[in-house]
Amino acid sequence: MNNKLVIVNEPNNFYSLYSDGIFERKQFDKESEITTLEYGENAAILLYYTYPVHRRVYLVRNVSGETNNLTGLPCLSKKVKILFKNTASRVDKTRRAFGRIREHYGDPFAFSDDFYLRLDFLIKQRGKIKYAFVDALAEKYKHEAAFCLMSKRPPAKS
Repeated sequence: MNNKLVIVNEPNNFYSLYSDGIFERKQFDKESEITTLEYGENAAILLYYTYPVHRRVYLVRNVSGETNNLTGLPCLSKKVKILFKNTASRVDKTRRAFGRIREHYGDPFAFSDDFYLRLDFLIKQRGKIKYAFVDALAEKYKHEAAFCLMSKRPPAKS
């Protein structure tokens, strides 16, 4: 069974969509100006939606076999498991946290669901994001992420 998640971003939508993650295939059709991204099974993906007066970010996982707790989102070919969602200034905090992890610890999409739930807790705290806490969390889980990357297996489900 093909369990690819396909994102089709059309330029004439009333919102814009940016995705961040490790995709397997990217295709751009020059005539229609449509970009298509394919993500594999168990891929973690950040989806940034920007509406005229609203911003939202979702961290989702492309799961198979599970039918409960799946949600459909705009531009996605199938339902996904939402690990967390944030709006307003927390969108920027999410982007900064993932940038920090990418810069200091490698691939920020190789962690387990448990890591992302704890990261979301740090992002939702008031005030600026505390990078010392993000670093401590990444240090705690980095061996798990390194093992997942070396063995090319999906992260363990929590």
